[in-house]
Amino acid sequence: ETARDKAEQEMEVVNRIKRSTLGFVDRALAPLKRRRAERPALEWLDAIAEALPPGSVAERIVMSGGVVRVEGVTDKPDGVLSALEAAPAFTGVRYAEPLRALEGDDQRQRFTIEAKLAPPKPDA
Repeated sequence: ETARDKAEQEMEVVNRIKRSTLGFVDRALAPLKRRRAERPALEWLDAIAEALPPGSVAERIVMSGGVVRVEGVTDKPDGVLSALEAAPAFTGVRYAEPLRALEGDDQRQRFTIEAKLAPPKPDA
């Protein structure tokens, strides 16, 4: 066995250890990466909950491709749009569908609003 063969064997051992260690680190960090990815969604859900005026309820929220779609019921149809427009978490807020009367209730209306998600705030 030559010195070169021995060096190649040692390098193979080192490379196996590296791969094993990197795999371990990736597995250990996976939950943290998932939480980091989920946190912006939670911040936007929080922003929706805070922005909706009293008398308004979000029944369905869908986030896809940087856009959030909020479907719900309100007794303040004008207030829903302006409240979400005022929230710093959203841009380009608009009605995705016309307001619709709630069946059997002349006080409340169904709304569907879409907005772009503003980039999340960096960690302080």
